Amino acid sequence: MSETNPNHESFTVDVLGDVSGVQRTGKFTVKKRLSFRDQLARDNFRRSMLGPAVGDPYVRAANLAELFSETMVRIVDAPSWWKDSDNGLELEDDNVFRAVYLKTMEADTEAKKAMADAAKKAEADLKATVTETVAK
Repeated sequence: MSETNPNHESFTVDVLGDVSGVQRTGKFTVKKRLSFRDQLARDNFRRSMLGPAVGDPYVRAANLAELFSETMVRIVDAPSWWKDSDNGLELEDDNVFRAVYLKTMEADTEAKKAMADAAKKAEADLKATVTETVAK
């Protein structure tokens, strides 16, 4: 976790591309939580990737747009190969993108779990305080 911003977390990937055969290694820093601006940007990225074409997009295109929109707003620093590939859009390897995406979203999941655990602890502490106060 970043010392300067508790909303950031770092992870490393080391994956051999299943199509390209290229080893992709590097450190990523991601946002654990999204601001309102980030949430709007995520939707904007998704819409812009699908384009203005008439009709419904293919299911795979819609899914990819959804997944890439998450990484676009969450990744704040990445290795050069990620940046040079237009934030992963020019990559050929599903497994490389999958590894980055899963680690990115793991940070979100862990942040939500930590918040839920803190809320449960606060609730238990409050109940204990109320019980002690009533007992006096």
